[in-house]
Amino acid sequence: MTKPNLIAAPALLALVVLCGGGCEYFRTITVPAVDNSPPTGGTRFLANDGDDQIRFDGFTEVIHGDLGKSYSIFPFGFDNGGVQELTISRAVARSCTNGGIGSSTHYSFLDQTQSGNESAGQSAPNGRYGAFSFNPNTYVTAGENCTVDMGWVVEITDYGGNTTYASGSIRYVP
Repeated sequence: MTKPNLIAAPALLALVVLCGGGCEYFRTITVPAVDNSPPTGGTRFLANDGDDQIRFDGFTEVIHGDLGKSYSIFPFGFDNGGVQELTISRAVARSCTNGGIGSSTHYSFLDQTQSGNESAGQSAPNGRYGAFSFNPNTYVTAGENCTVDMGWVVEITDYGGNTTYASGSIRYVP
């Protein structure tokens, strides 16, 4: 997996911090004829308790025993030469133990894809994002000894054909 471009990160943070329920603050750029730099990917979390974070690749956010905590999750991609496509793949795994007997369940979701077909010299967005939510009480009820993991991978491709992958996960533990 490609690490985030740290030079683009300050500009990206300035844009993403402004995104409330969406990322209307990504701007329109002109697609360059040549783009050799890979895009940057990350995730913005907005929790129902006011917690607000921007995280980059390969992290796990842990919720300890709070079934009422939920997140709105916005995986995003950014590139100064424009983001042509962003695809989010995600799944949930639920593992429970009860008296020494274990069980597990896996839930998969349809991929979310945002894309454009602009070419060099045309206008295109320099960022794209998706949105979904995570609420542990969708998968577990009070008193169950279950761990729930939601993970996602974001594939970001710019107009130069450069691709970056970013990932993240949330884990609920009782």
